[in-house]
Amino acid sequence: MPPKPITMSNFKRAPQATPHHSSLLSTLKSTTMIESKPVLPAEIISRILDYLPIPDLLSFARTSKRMLEMVYEDSRWVQRLHAMGLWNEGEARKRFEEGMKRKREVMRKRHEEEAKRLGIGVQNGVGAQRKRRKDKGGARIAVPDREGPDARSRGAA
Repeated sequence: MPPKPITMSNFKRAPQATPHHSSLLSTLKSTTMIESKPVLPAEIISRILDYLPIPDLLSFARTSKRMLEMVYEDSRWVQRLHAMGLWNEGEARKRFEEGMKRKREVMRKRHEEEAKRLGIGVQNGVGAQRKRRKDKGGARIAVPDREGPDARSRGAA
């Protein structure tokens, strides 16, 4: 039994009513695509994006999640702004640091609010969890912290 011929195409020609059609248009019309999803490599798409004007980039980003990620990649915009003479590395670094500082402050405030909500004390800027135990009825009660300021002064005496 001879081996099957290797084909590189996912196209299958539909049956033709008249076998005499030899024009390219009729051949294309009679061709159907079978289970294929064409995908360009990211490198090619990236090169194409480098040539698109900004309004077209924004439209292109709406076509799929993959394109959105590629269009909004930070390095693409840094390169574009640098080429336009609008990129200032010092200003960008300063704004990044300010943003990180704001983010840390928000996280610290959230942590404090969560600690208050859970009944965890905050001493000297460091969270200290209150010790709790259950009474005879099973209710939780707070136990005084023995390592507080009074305990330190007693230990020093």
